[in-house]
Amino acid sequence: MTPKVTFIVPCYKFGQFLQECIHSILQQTFGNFEILIMDDCSPDNTPEVAASLADPRIKYVRNEHNLGHLRNYNKGIALASGDYIWLISADDRLRKPYALERYIHLMEEHSNVGYVFCPGLVLEDGCEKGLVDWAVLDKPDTILNGCEFLYRLLTSNCILAPAVLARTECYRTIGPFPLDMPYAGDWYLWCAFALHHDVAYFAEPMVNYRLHNSSMTNTLRGQDISILSRDLLALCWRIREKINATGHPSLQRHCEREFYRRYFEHIMDNSINLEELA
Repeated sequence: MTPKVTFIVPCYKFGQFLQECIHSILQQTFGNFEILIMDDCSPDNTPEVAASLADPRIKYVRNEHNLGHLRNYNKGIALASGDYIWLISADDRLRKPYALERYIHLMEEHSNVGYVFCPGLVLEDGCEKGLVDWAVLDKPDTILNGCEFLYRLLTSNCILAPAVLARTECYRTIGPFPLDMPYAGDWYLWCAFALHHDVAYFAEPMVNYRLHNSSMTNTLRGQDISILSRDLLALCWRIREKINATGHPSLQRHCEREFYRRYFEHIMDNSINLEELA
């Protein structure tokens, strides 16, 4: 039977968390899915942990060489068989067994929705520590007009990556992850998808976002800080071009204002060439 959903679980040196993540998926009440564990040549015990997970829905893929997180994500997307993709890093987890069932029911009922997301709770040292506050909308369960939501999304990211289930079609026709945007690649895709589809939101936090020293966010922040600024500017620059092609002048002006606001905020600290953003 062809799976309805593909869970892509990228893993690099997260063997200690992998079993917990996979078990949170296997406990879902909606069971028609596959799990692709995308091991990016981890030097830890990831292969042994993956081998211990006995379920026919799990497929273990180990890269011969380290691809980096975005290429690894895109490889998983290319291998996905499901109509929907849920990309959740091995260090995060689902915290409600009915999360996938709720997501799928909504997506099947509303073909205009490109992706659905929810808030998350911080997980630190094995304990929940409260909401990820920047990823909470002041709204009940709702379906958001994509272009209207894009106004909000261009100002600041409010989507927690491990909380997103999207149509595979979105990744295949609009995505995948841009390889030159290591920090804001997911944010860019949420914007691009919203330009063409509506977006659904559940107010209940149904995922855990783990904080630890080896997380992808901390790794990126430990590199050249100008990467962050460059990614945010590139996001606005490229989404502006996509908006221009769809004929939304007010949204385009808003995108331009956001671009120049960020540009002037960072120009003193980062020598950014506009030509590099195209």
